[in-house]
Amino acid sequence: MSELKVRSSASDLQATPVAHLTQISDYDEIVEIMRSRKFVQGSHYEARKTIMKDTLIVLEGKPHLRRRTILNQILNDDSIVELRQAHLVPAVDLCIAEVKALPPDADGVIATDLAELVQRCVYRVAAAVSGIDGVDTVATVDRMIAQVKSITAGFTVEWSMQPMDEVLAKANADQADFRKELFEASQAKRAELVEKFRRGEITREALPRDVLTYTLLHKDDAWPDDENLRLREMCLFLSAGSQTTANGFLLFVLLLEQWLDAHPEDRPLVLGDSDFLRQAVYESLRVAATVPARLRTAAEDVTLASGRKIAAGQQVALLTIPANMKNEKLFGSDPDHYNPHRKVEGTAHWGLTFGTGGHTCPGRPLVTGGRTMKSKTDVDGTLVSMARAFYAAGMAIDRRKQPEREAKTHYNNFSSVPVTFVR
Repeated sequence: MSELKVRSSASDLQATPVAHLTQISDYDEIVEIMRSRKFVQGSHYEARKTIMKDTLIVLEGKPHLRRRTILNQILNDDSIVELRQAHLVPAVDLCIAEVKALPPDADGVIATDLAELVQRCVYRVAAAVSGIDGVDTVATVDRMIAQVKSITAGFTVEWSMQPMDEVLAKANADQADFRKELFEASQAKRAELVEKFRRGEITREALPRDVLTYTLLHKDDAWPDDENLRLREMCLFLSAGSQTTANGFLLFVLLLEQWLDAHPEDRPLVLGDSDFLRQAVYESLRVAATVPARLRTAAEDVTLASGRKIAAGQQVALLTIPANMKNEKLFGSDPDHYNPHRKVEGTAHWGLTFGTGGHTCPGRPLVTGGRTMKSKTDVDGTLVSMARAFYAAGMAIDRRKQPEREAKTHYNNFSSVPVTFVR
């Protein structure tokens, strides 16, 4: 397997949409900007006009805080445990069963593509958390995957290598199909249950604990009673809860396998040490991410603690992975190398990968296993749960084929990672 090169350094971004922006890779400066109310969300400037309009990620101030506060009820520590047992574990088990049903070769080896497998797994979880029903078969989940990947391309159209108008047109068409095929029935079911709750016919505990239900419960204070907005919000949560997780898992497996090739003595730890996989996942989140940069716009003239001056209206590109990879104070020696044995104290092992401040990724607890920022938990998040199950089923990189990068975007995504299963 050729060496994985993560596209995260400043030099890698010179041919991307942020090449003309001020690029910041200093850890402390990024923290200050992300936590400052003097900066606002600066990304998705095309999608926010249409398919992402008024969704959580582009809101600021009190409306943003209100929605975040409500959604934290779904993603608190107790809920993470419930979501894991109710949705994550069954989704992983189903994916393993689907792999076992594939025909093996003469040596009993099953060859498949990890990119496809992990997409099916995380999309089922994302659908459950978002509140979308009807993805019970491989055909229906694959259909939803294709739709949401297209919509996601529209969300991040600035990073696409395809013509912008074509990407947006397809995203809008696929969002319309998603509405008819999955969203409308899911919303109607939850709207009926919410009305029963309001009439006192059922208890609050009888309601689904998902994003769509909560948007209906709070349509008078946090989400306007607008079906189009709910559709856009569901697409956002499906995208955020699936794309970055699926692509992050592929990066993790490739990084871990590179490490294990160089340190074969560690391979027994994958299944033999309960903490090894958690730390290996957290380390991959620190040094590799699909998002090349996070954008912020100054709402007024700002002078950072470092002395850097940023003018009102100026857009800056925050390079969180390079910031993580050069901070020896927080991450010790050789922070630019992947090391699953790295000891990190005083901060989250994954550094700035999920952001910080008001726009911190709301789904991080589901990915990492809890709300604690100290990377200490006994609950496996999405990535670790999939890794444990897939490695226990005998997953190995298929050395006969090379992983393939996604060619249509500047994002650090892989379209194919061939693997085999032997148990």
